Amino acid sequence: MSTAGAVFFCCVGSGFLVAAWILITKSRPIAGWWKNNLVTMGYQDRAERLTPGTLKGFGVFFVLWGLLAVSLGAASLLGVLH
Repeated sequence: MSTAGAVFFCCVGSGFLVAAWILITKSRPIAGWWKNNLVTMGYQDRAERLTPGTLKGFGVFFVLWGLLAVSLGAASLLGVLH
């Protein structure tokens, strides 16, 4: 992998980790805002299923992908992957 590709993976992974941090720490206000928007658009059934736990689950998923991307990019920058 080229240096540019490795830096790209590190940046994308960092973005995933920031998104995960936001989803995990701010899940209650985001869920409330999202529910209000869904109800306004007429999706009452979907709004009832949306919980802060759902957003935390997405946050954990983003942590895993972020760590994978950062570690792949860092390994390429350090020369572990050729």
